Amino acid sequence: MMFAEKLKFIIRVIVSIVLLGLLAVSFHLLISGLIINSQISFDVNTPLEMSEFSIWAYAAISLMLITFLYAVAIMLRLLLG
Repeated sequence: MMFAEKLKFIIRVIVSIVLLGLLAVSFHLLISGLIINSQISFDVNTPLEMSEFSIWAYAAISLMLITFLYAVAIMLRLLLG
């Protein structure tokens, strides 16, 4: 590889890491804000004690985390080829 290509690859890696880090922090802040400001009880001892709203909240958070996982996978695939 030529020096310019190596430098371009390193810049792409650094930009990708920064963007993924910002995305991870934003997801963390979003989820913690939803839990802290929520009227839904996240304190459950057994799954049978969960209300319908708690189940929907857990499903929404799970969906956001799966979306983040796929975003990271797509970014890595684009980055590494």
